[in-house]
Amino acid sequence: MFISSILCEDLVINDEQMIHSMLTNCFDSNREKYNVLYRKNYSELENGELKMNLLVYSDVQPVSTDELKVIQSMYVEPEKVINTGKAFRFNVIANPVRTTNGKKHPITNRNERIGWLKMKFESNGAEIIFNSCNEIRVDPIHMFHLYGKGTITAYQYSGILRITDSEKFIELFHKGLGRGKAYGCGLIQLGAC
Repeated sequence: MFISSILCEDLVINDEQMIHSMLTNCFDSNREKYNVLYRKNYSELENGELKMNLLVYSDVQPVSTDELKVIQSMYVEPEKVINTGKAFRFNVIANPVRTTNGKKHPITNRNERIGWLKMKFESNGAEIIFNSCNEIRVDPIHMFHLYGKGTITAYQYSGILRITDSEKFIELFHKGLGRGKAYGCGLIQLGAC
């Protein structure tokens, strides 16, 4: 698995479909085949302008394009670090939804959203510990594509989790959590406790 930092030359903050399309070009136009997950990160330049880069997880190393420049890319082996019983700090942007009559609907209640996150982790080899889960709403994610336009309601979660089944969790770490992965959701960042 590769963890990469990619600089976006043109700042396209409000069009997630454009970011998705540009990033797909770094991976031979096949995001799903290579388990590409990304998350936007911003930093402020000295002149007050925002600079956006993408944190990217993928099965293959990305290549730079005209729009995106790979700044750093390193190969990692999560299975050497993620072990059953180990605890990590986590951070993830997710799109909690509920299925009703075959249709997906955003979960509007905060406690239900956190319950959704706990259930997703528990069914994939981890548990949130110490009631440590914090939720912050992120800006709506807008997409403009051939099929029209849409919006994803996403939330940023952070806290502490303990691995209960390393094989299941490593698979989740590779594939991402929940829906909206093509638009910056699902990438799980882990750090030492």
